[in-house]
Amino acid sequence: MKTKPNCFKRKCKHYLGVVLPDSDGSPIRYFCKAYPNKIPDEIAFGNDLHLTKRKDQEGEFIFIKGNPKPTTFKKVEPYEINENGEKVFNIGADLASADPFVYGRLMRKAREGDEEAKKKMKEMENTDMYYVVEDE
Repeated sequence: MKTKPNCFKRKCKHYLGVVLPDSDGSPIRYFCKAYPNKIPDEIAFGNDLHLTKRKDQEGEFIFIKGNPKPTTFKKVEPYEINENGEKVFNIGADLASADPFVYGRLMRKAREGDEEAKKKMKEMENTDMYYVVEDE
């Protein structure tokens, strides 16, 4: 894994963890309460100690020494393609933030030709879902 960010090394209490790269090759993302999508590189790996609020952040969070409990997340897809090229429910999705039973029911309806079910499946497939893979 990439070098730990400064936020982790300095023990910022607002540091939340890392999202691992997706299968599409997206980069690893470190996140915290101030930057829930991605901590800027100048804070994570540069010289910015984040001692004052920045215009591009969320809330009033700045560096405060504490005892962070970071978590590592990995993206999971609600379906897989089996050896016959068919969409099948991904059993790992039950560990994610999706409701696997809803997806399973939609899949059954979609196979019967229900266009609304197909649309809802597509929406679920385009929703980022993550599961915890390890604690840092």
